[in-house]
Amino acid sequence: MASPSARTKVVPLSAEISSVFDLLHDAPLMAGEHVADYEALLTVVLREINPSTLVEQIAARELLSLMWEERRPRRLRDAYINRDVEHGFQSKLEKLVEDDDTSLDEAERLNVTSYIYAKTLTRHYLAKDLQAVSEVTRLFSEVHLSMDEVVAPVFVRHIKTMQDFDHLITSAVQHRNRLISDVERRKDQRQRLVE
Repeated sequence: MASPSARTKVVPLSAEISSVFDLLHDAPLMAGEHVADYEALLTVVLREINPSTLVEQIAARELLSLMWEERRPRRLRDAYINRDVEHGFQSKLEKLVEDDDTSLDEAERLNVTSYIYAKTLTRHYLAKDLQAVSEVTRLFSEVHLSMDEVVAPVFVRHIKTMQDFDHLITSAVQHRNRLISDVERRKDQRQRLVE
């Protein structure tokens, strides 16, 4: 049987963490998610928790999973809404371009249809291209239309789905916060024992 000091001998942290993290599971990535983002979050979690025991390593892994799971529905919710916002936005722009001589002249200069011009203008606007933002702002202001008026119907159509996403996010946040409290409590207890 090993002596108490041999049983408490600390393995170099990186090897210990690596083996436990590999043992638990690989990065749970879905389409559109990147290993580099997951590894960056892993680095932040490990730096913050600085696990020195197996329990802390497991807690770090669980915190990493919860934080990743919290990010996922936020990202997917935004993509879901932005897709419909883009469609609604483009539909509004198509009508505005058709009734605007300057836009029709620009479409003709570019040798594209008004539909393609509106589609391109939409993409550039949403990408925050300054020239597109200026042109869309001009088109919207001429008909007294705000971005909120374009976005609001999208939210109304998808309010239930948004609530479902928010429920997933809230659940992940609550689990994450409980785990953080537990990790902090354990560290405080260990610090009191050392003192």
